[in-house]
Amino acid sequence: MKEAVGEAYQTVDHQVKGRVHHVTGVGKMLSLAFVVTQAVFSGRAIQEVLFSSKREERRLLKTIREVNPDVIYFDTVRCASLVRAVRRHGNGVRLLVDFDDLMSRRYSEHAAHVSRQGLQLGYLEKKVGHKLTRIMNGLPISGWVVKREAAALERTEVELVSIADRIILASPTEATILESMIHPDRGSVSFIPQSFHAISPAKSLVMPYRFIFIGSDSQLQNSLAIDYLLRIWTDLRPHAQLVIFGRQRRHLPAVENVQFSGYEPAFERIYTNTSIVLVPAKLAGGIKTKVLEALAYGVPVVTNQMAVEGLPEQISHLEMVATETQFCDIITRPEFYIDRLTASCAQARAILSENWGPDAYKQKLYGAILGQDDLL
Repeated sequence: MKEAVGEAYQTVDHQVKGRVHHVTGVGKMLSLAFVVTQAVFSGRAIQEVLFSSKREERRLLKTIREVNPDVIYFDTVRCASLVRAVRRHGNGVRLLVDFDDLMSRRYSEHAAHVSRQGLQLGYLEKKVGHKLTRIMNGLPISGWVVKREAAALERTEVELVSIADRIILASPTEATILESMIHPDRGSVSFIPQSFHAISPAKSLVMPYRFIFIGSDSQLQNSLAIDYLLRIWTDLRPHAQLVIFGRQRRHLPAVENVQFSGYEPAFERIYTNTSIVLVPAKLAGGIKTKVLEALAYGVPVVTNQMAVEGLPEQISHLEMVATETQFCDIITRPEFYIDRLTASCAQARAILSENWGPDAYKQKLYGAILGQDDLL
């Protein structure tokens, strides 16, 4: 965002610190206990309370007085208390809140998997800590925690629509969902796509093909996909290798022709001219950046309908979007599909470049900043 608007506007960053940012050990546990207690009694989401403090409000208001901005762009629903504080002081500045995705929907989807997968808090787990998360998993309240967080986040999302001048979402599907939750006259919700641009030319794949998956199982959507892929390699025993990149926290079973390669910072070692990316999404919500990244690096990708939710509608009809039967068949016979997959992904790249290219992103972003609906 900053790169896009920096060409036309002067920008100033203001970093918000969480309430347990500098606390460690027992102090962190006590601080988190206080945050959870405050969240429960106030009816707010835990992650909102984590970033809610009078000190941070004062810091932000001081920055506003010094800079005198025309527009403030808040990143994620976690900044809700700061949005309220700025609006209360009535300085007339235009407020945009970028939700990225509907976090309430993500947690509602998570709730259905807590009994089998345990409590996986993603970003929030970095603040809470692995030890406390494991303790919570051992208690019969983990399901309640996720359901409560989903409900609290939904209330906050709806409230912010009426406080901010515009809410931004990365998925048109989720923008429509949020609009259905509010009164038409209570605020503005806009879809602004992620900016897509091809990083590498489309690769001509050579044998032996390998399938790859990228993601740590600390994220629920990744652990569900990894478990699904391991079942396929266990049951069907395909001849092609599956390489899973990303740090895994679970002790996963050894499966023939499956390799865990850990974190790999060098993209050229991931997106090689033998690689086919698999994105079998099992959790709805947001935009699946794995699909966009694979296409940007010019390698074929095989997905399902859930993985292309929110992307330009034409992509959902391409051959790279497979049914479960087709997905398994591609894995067992990649050489039979490779030409069609390559052509399908070239079409997807062209569709994204036309509809979600940098110019389209800038136009929509400027429309949100200026309040000009004709640009949106």
